[in-house]
Amino acid sequence: MRDANAAKAAQAKLEQDFSRPEKELNDMGNALKVASERFERDAPTLSESQRAARQKALMDQDSDFQRKRRAIQED
Repeated sequence: MRDANAAKAAQAKLEQDFSRPEKELNDMGNALKVASERFERDAPTLSESQRAARQKALMDQDSDFQRKRRAIQED
C-alpha cells in the first residue's frame, strides 16, 4: 500500500513538473499555426521583402518550437 501511494505521489509530481512546459509548447504551436495561416492569407498582398521577412520569422518561430518540443521529450 505504501509503495502504491509513493508511486501515485511520484506520478503527481511528474505531471505537475511537466504540465507548464507542455502548456507553453501547446501555446507556441497554436501561435505558430495562427501566424502561418495569417501569412498564407496575406502573402499575395505583401511585397517580396515583406514576404521574405515574414517567412524568416515563421521559420525562426518553427525552429524554436521544434527545439522546445525536443527538450521536453528528452526530459
